[in-house]
Order: sequence, then structure tokens, then C-alpha cells
Amino acid sequence: MENKKKKLLKYSDIMEYMNSRPNSLGPKKRQIPNDETSAEKPSVKKTEIEVMFFSPGLMEKMREAFKQNKKKSEKLFWSQICTIFNTMKTIEVVAAVIQHQNNVLAVQRGPAKFAYISEKWEFPGGKMEAGETEEQTIIREIQEELDMHIEVKSKLLTVEHPYPDFHLSMHTYLCETEQSEPKLTEHLAYKWLSMDELGEMDWAGADVPIVEMIKLFPNFR
Repeated sequence: MENKKKKLLKYSDIMEYMNSRPNSLGPKKRQIPNDETSAEKPSVKKTEIEVMFFSPGLMEKMREAFKQNKKKSEKLFWSQICTIFNTMKTIEVVAAVIQHQNNVLAVQRGPAKFAYISEKWEFPGGKMEAGETEEQTIIREIQEELDMHIEVKSKLLTVEHPYPDFHLSMHTYLCETEQSEPKLTEHLAYKWLSMDELGEMDWAGADVPIVEMIKLFPNFR
């Protein structure tokens, strides 16, 4: 399911976000132009914009756009960023944070075309198929990739992460298993991690917000 319709980012969303931030983003508050009224409800939440701003992929594209638009207006620059975000292909996947005896399962990706995800660590999962629920997807994917039976407990969060070449929408679920030895069919390696070990892995960019969320709730069982 690669063509999920996502929320479009607008220039007024960015200005709304900047006006809500302290002076760290600049000495002057940015004002939304008259043609994009502040009374208009933002189409993208502040948290979603923060995810975009701190994404290495989008940051690199922002730097490129800035170099090209040094002598142009701020509105033109941010409008270009909106276009970059809105035209990215979106891939929708489901991932599992699998617990076993107070540890969490991480798997290492194999070599990939894009260096920023190649051989990185991630939470296992995969793409949704037509007609599937998110829970059905994650049960099927874990069975296919790791030959593991899991029990889906609850939804943790959905990560919206812009990589340089595509946008990833990743629904993440807390799961449990009685199996301690997955059978790898697609990944290079696996590790059961304690809470203290979560920060030691070389995670794929989209998985970092999940790690940070887990670390906030060390007793999330």
C-alpha cells in the first residue's frame, strides 16, 4: 500500500508552528500572510512538523533549497519545502515492539539501495496488504519474517518520517511473545535489548522516535 493519501503541508502550517515557538527560531515572530489567514485551522499538527524538521532526510533537502534560494523570500523557501514534502512517495508499514522477559526485539536490515537504511537496526514489520487491518499485518509479517507467534497488546504510536527519497508512515504496536529465538529469513541479525541497551544500536531514522517513546516508559508492559 504505497500511495496512502497523506496530509498536505502548507506554508501557513509552518508559520503557525513558528509563531508558537520561543525566540530560538529567530528574533522576530513570523506572521502568516494575509492570503493565508491565521484563522485557518492548521492541516498538520505541531508534533508532525517537529518530526519533519528533525528528520535528517528533510534537513538535507532544506539545506539544498536554502543554497538555491539565498536571495529569495522566506515564503518562497518554505513553500519549496512544502512542495518537497508533499510530493514524496509515501510507504505505509506496521512495526512491532516485541517483548520477551522484559527485553525488546531489534533486527538488523540487510544491504539496501539507500545507505541511510542499509544494515540499520529496526523494529520488525512490513507493508500492509489490501484489506488487512494493522494488527493483521503485523501478525502476518512477524510470522513470515521471523517465524514467531506474537500477541498484539496495544498501539504505541504512528511515526511519520521523511527519508530523502520517500516518506514512511509507520504504525507501531506493543506485542508479546513466548519465543526467544526468531528464525531470520530477511534480516542479518537479531538482539534482545534491555532498556539500557536501546540507545546503543545504530537505528534506522524512522525507528528512533519509537526508541525514545519506549525509554520514556521503561515499565510499559
